[in-house]
Amino acid sequence: MTHYSPLSAPVNSLLALAISLALRLSLHQDPLETSQSASNYPTVADRTSAEMRRRLWWHIMTLDVQYAEITRTDPTVSEAMWTTRFPGSFNDGELDASSELPIPPPTGEIFDPETFSIQAAALQGGDQANRKTDMSFALSMIEMTHALRRHRFSEQFCINNGYNYLSTPAARIQFLNDLVKKVNQRYVQIYEGNDFLSFFERNAVKLVLSKHLMVSKQDEPVRDRLHNCIQVLEAAVGLRKTHPRWAWLLRQPVELDSVELVWECLVAQTNAEQFDSDADRQFAWRLAEKVTESGERDNLTACYPTQWSRIRKLYAQAIALRSAQIRTGNQEQES
Repeated sequence: MTHYSPLSAPVNSLLALAISLALRLSLHQDPLETSQSASNYPTVADRTSAEMRRRLWWHIMTLDVQYAEITRTDPTVSEAMWTTRFPGSFNDGELDASSELPIPPPTGEIFDPETFSIQAAALQGGDQANRKTDMSFALSMIEMTHALRRHRFSEQFCINNGYNYLSTPAARIQFLNDLVKKVNQRYVQIYEGNDFLSFFERNAVKLVLSKHLMVSKQDEPVRDRLHNCIQVLEAAVGLRKTHPRWAWLLRQPVELDSVELVWECLVAQTNAEQFDSDADRQFAWRLAEKVTESGERDNLTACYPTQWSRIRKLYAQAIALRSAQIRTGNQEQES
């Protein structure tokens, strides 16, 4: 599976352009606040327009956070810039930009004209969240990304956005544990089937959360960090091989982040005796090398040049350190 970069312009320029256009189109303002419709009765077209605007804004927000993670900078968009709510959990078939029909009442309810006038709240899709729809997986990613704005970035970014800065590893881990519970209750439990798509969605969400927990435990001993990295990386590679159609969704946020951390551990740890066994280190080497070679074949440098450059440098450093260890070991044996 080869990844291609469809545009030659730098990603930061394209992202800045996308944010600028979104602001000019007022995507950062929720449609309920900017609606100029004279009707008291929202239609399917009204809901569709609102949902499309929310979906577009939150995908731009997600890209902003993902790019900041990749480049190890802070997101561009600040908390005070938007009022746009999360998209609703609607199936695509429930949206129709050309339909002037009134929004139907929920299944099992009878249409009541006295209460219908307040169904503008249905534009938010608030009561739709606990069912599995075409948007469930995207919503889980959007909510995790939004939560991680409070966790992954600098103290100054948190201050500027009115967040409580999580200054200790324990606070960051507790924050993520709370997020895991929320996401499990809201999303993971609805991916209960064992069909191909539900299996991928359920495990993809778990892997993204596991990766963030793994990153938060950087103060742990290298041996423990390496063990966690291997588990997440091995699971991500396995999911990519069994579900290649959707593999790109996890390639960067889980697989590349994990292999980068594996190489960091191998560079930091030069004494093989500090691992559980030499076999553990050899397994980590083989797995990381396979993932790195796969990324080279798939030309991931075209899509993620900044992160792939870091991975290449770490790989080269790890090889140099291993070569130096081998030379030292040979010299000791000769003497």
